[in-house]
Amino acid sequence: MPSGKPSTQVDGPPRRSSAEGRIPTAWQWPPSRRGTWRCIRGRYTEAGVSLKRLYRLPSKDDLVEQVLARRHDMWNALVADATAVDDPRLRLLAIYDMLARWFDQDDVRGCMFINSFGELGATAPRIAEIVRAHKAGFQARLAEMVAEASAPPSLAAQLAILAEGAQTTAAIAGTNESATQARQAAAVLIDAAAPPR
Repeated sequence: MPSGKPSTQVDGPPRRSSAEGRIPTAWQWPPSRRGTWRCIRGRYTEAGVSLKRLYRLPSKDDLVEQVLARRHDMWNALVADATAVDDPRLRLLAIYDMLARWFDQDDVRGCMFINSFGELGATAPRIAEIVRAHKAGFQARLAEMVAEASAPPSLAAQLAILAEGAQTTAAIAGTNESATQARQAAAVLIDAAAPPR
């Protein structure tokens, strides 16, 4: 891919209008230590949105869906920016460099999609569907980059598992070491699947 930019736009959850017409701009890598809904509610009240106004939404799940939609767009933008390099091998490894930069932030509590699925997926089918679509989209983007590196399709799922595992481990450990370790493992897999010429 000459430009280094993704050629496919990953499908995501449908757009909805947000409470008070906005989601707080401070919401970028939100902490989820208190739980997804409580964290979202806290960020809204910090932004001056009253609880009375907040609870006029059809349900708290509706608000979580809106935040996940924004998070999906943000993730896709970060991936596109990180992988805007010409070398196919480095493009794949750039995912883990991006994760390391994220994990260096103080308020990282892991992947919000994973956290939301664990907290709400069993009782909120729509949220479970959004999470699955987001993760499938990320793996589809990896599959594109794997093809560009002339590696077998099975490598995409392997690299996705490394990225997902790194996020969960970082949330527990509170360091960026898992991104470095995942990058090292990814390099071994990539070189085995598509040896450097």
